[in-house]
Amino acid sequence: KSKKQKQKKASKKKRKMEEDDPGEEDPKQSKKPAGDAKKDGEVPEAKKDEDGNLYFELEPVNVHPKSGDTTQRRISVTKFNDKIFVNIREFYENPNKQMKPGRKGISLPVDQWNLLMQLAGQVNQEVQAMQGAQAQ
Repeated sequence: KSKKQKQKKASKKKRKMEEDDPGEEDPKQSKKPAGDAKKDGEVPEAKKDEDGNLYFELEPVNVHPKSGDTTQRRISVTKFNDKIFVNIREFYENPNKQMKPGRKGISLPVDQWNLLMQLAGQVNQEVQAMQGAQAQ
């Protein structure tokens, strides 16, 4: 599609959303805390799932701006077919109020996890450099 067509479609979507909910608050302005928000630098507490696997919950992410729905992300360590994996995955709450893994995520075998940890310092430096460039 051309750039003009994409802009026109985006504009139509925005107008439709505004028409559907004329009295609803803008989710960007209603800064209500989602879940167990942690302070900067505070490490999440380790928990265990129903299978006994260790996991850490990350901050909930607002993935549906219109509805205000959030998704929970977890980092877990699991064993599958005698191999160990580090998983970073989105979770959702099913109708029975149980947390279930979603389709979005990645499972890293230990060798790839170790490589990621070796690269973490360099990646962090790049993130900080980009954040510094944004502030200017």
